Amino acid sequence: MLPICILTIEDESDREFMANVFLKYQWLMYSTIEQVVRDHWIAEDVAQSTLIKLIDKIDKLKGLDEQHLMNYIITSCKHTAFNELRYRSRHPMFSINEAWDSDSGTHTMHSMEVKYIHEEDLRNMAEIWPKLDSRSQYVLEARYILGKTDFEIADALGIKPNSVRMVLTRARKKAYDLMEASV
Repeated sequence: MLPICILTIEDESDREFMANVFLKYQWLMYSTIEQVVRDHWIAEDVAQSTLIKLIDKIDKLKGLDEQHLMNYIITSCKHTAFNELRYRSRHPMFSINEAWDSDSGTHTMHSMEVKYIHEEDLRNMAEIWPKLDSRSQYVLEARYILGKTDFEIADALGIKPNSVRMVLTRARKKAYDLMEASV
């Protein structure tokens, strides 16, 4: 099936040319895009955007031999895919359901950003968790997951309650350093 952007070309010879280019190189476009963008839905958007850019350069495309045309298509697909990734990293996408389900009830973009950052931090922590030593894992888990007091943590570790703050600080620093190294 031809994309609608090709069907909207007014000049019949241009429309036929782009239809042939799309049908012949469709596999090349999608495989190139999916090397950069792993999400099929995003790849579909990138393919449409690439086609629109190629349509704008139709006169140039007609003058290229097959090898140069393939290279031009590959380059266009890669550049469009990278631009899309850059755009999405600067402008994260949120679903409206995330906004309405937020705990704060304010339904603002700020609360969605905070939620997004929190989820990203949790994913990063899950990635580095196995690299932490068992003491650091215990201390972080006891404080932030189980909600234990300094006295309970101190009792379990056999240290003074006043030392728990320093142990927590060191464990957080180890986790932070591992997260920074993985970025």
